Amino acid sequence: MEAVQHAYLETDAAFANACSLNNALSFGTTAITVLILAREIFVANAGDCRAVLCRRGKAIEMSRNHKPHVERSRIEALGGYIYDGYLNGYLSVARAFENWHIEGLKGVNCPLIVEPEVRREVLILDDEFMIIGCDGFWDVFTNESAVAFARKRLQQHNDPEQCSHDLVDEALRRCSSDNLTVVTVCFQKSPPPRLVPRKEVKEEIGRKHFERGKSFAEGRDRRWRLALAIKGKKKHLGTHQRESWASRRGPWFWDLRTHTEEEGILLKSGICGYPHVEDY
Repeated sequence: MEAVQHAYLETDAAFANACSLNNALSFGTTAITVLILAREIFVANAGDCRAVLCRRGKAIEMSRNHKPHVERSRIEALGGYIYDGYLNGYLSVARAFENWHIEGLKGVNCPLIVEPEVRREVLILDDEFMIIGCDGFWDVFTNESAVAFARKRLQQHNDPEQCSHDLVDEALRRCSSDNLTVVTVCFQKSPPPRLVPRKEVKEEIGRKHFERGKSFAEGRDRRWRLALAIKGKKKHLGTHQRESWASRRGPWFWDLRTHTEEEGILLKSGICGYPHVEDY
């Protein structure tokens, strides 16, 4: 992390030297960098670029936008101010490279800094890809919509470079008015798997387990009446059945008990869609 932070500071110092020779280079820029070492990933950000990780379809923001209002306390402590959302009335970000041409904004103990925030994350098997983009892209995409859009494209062609082009094209279609840069990084060789909606999972599990419970009961002696109270996972047996429990525990009854305990746990967790089974 220290090496990444030091690299940002050295780069900014090099820009300062270049600006002293050519004023045309004095305008600023923001930056975000991603370093992957084995299973560790380091995201460094200074400004309003953003990196978003897709973890099995879920969008995880890996950086923070450095807007002036986010760092108000630091800015005001260094003599700066925020006017209409802009740092000292000039910049829409609180961290950036260069901008040496604005007096009192950049330098020692000044409100505009280039020191990046660095986030470390350990990659897991559920991590599918990452989208890295500038503010012009994120002006027209939310984290979730970008991940959903990229996932669909990667499922179609599994090409991260083409996916980046698709994202830029879509941002233009959505009338982004700023510069556009997007990088897509995939962590898996295969395309993202299709995620089954929770409702479909509930219905399918409920149907299969209802049929399974029904098959246990059909064809059995109906004198063995069993009511399953799923929430409490209790078994209510009649008088004859309680007396016969120890002596007539047949294989089917043992299987049904096991089935009951298993399904009781599932039903209690809200996965299945039926509340109880009784009077088979």
